[in-house]
Amino acid sequence: MIAEMTQAWIDERNAPEILPYEHALVEPLIEAIEAQTEKIIEDMEDNTGNKFESMIYQTEVERVKYLLKSYLRVRLFKASKLKAKRNIIEKFTLYVLRQPHLRELLSPQEIDYARRYQEIVERHNHDSFLHQLPRSQHKQDEVFVDMNMVIEPNLDAPVFCQILDNIGHVAIDGDNVLFELNDIYILRYNDIREYLRDRKVKLI
Repeated sequence: MIAEMTQAWIDERNAPEILPYEHALVEPLIEAIEAQTEKIIEDMEDNTGNKFESMIYQTEVERVKYLLKSYLRVRLFKASKLKAKRNIIEKFTLYVLRQPHLRELLSPQEIDYARRYQEIVERHNHDSFLHQLPRSQHKQDEVFVDMNMVIEPNLDAPVFCQILDNIGHVAIDGDNVLFELNDIYILRYNDIREYLRDRKVKLI
């Protein structure tokens, strides 16, 4: 499970979009951390067990906690091209909230955060300048011929990926690319997005 969580963290760090929340990994690991932490504390209070062994367990717990915190943090913070910290949920709030499978994409806490953030942004924009414009221009999600007010992730961003299965030939830009086990490619994210969701590809 820890290996799977580590790969989920790596995928999240390298994907240009926010990936589906790993409910099946995060929740059991949180419960395991809480249970193991309680056991360590009890052993220390009762002066039972080997102190060195308890220290090793505690170190492992801290390592898993760091992994989980980093995974959850990277879903909020990803480095932009300008190397400035940008909040991925804040940056793509409307885009994320409009996804059809929102509850698979975000945790309940992330959904609440995104909705509250969007409310704050809309209220701030209204109080700052929109109230001075005609009501017909108050919308913050309009799509014009050559401009979309809803910021979307760049799904054509290049990513490094490793093939996890013998997929066979895949059509990419008019060419047939052979995806074989353990092959490594640099491709547009959109070209391997489906395979990443199906766990036939991992990002590296």
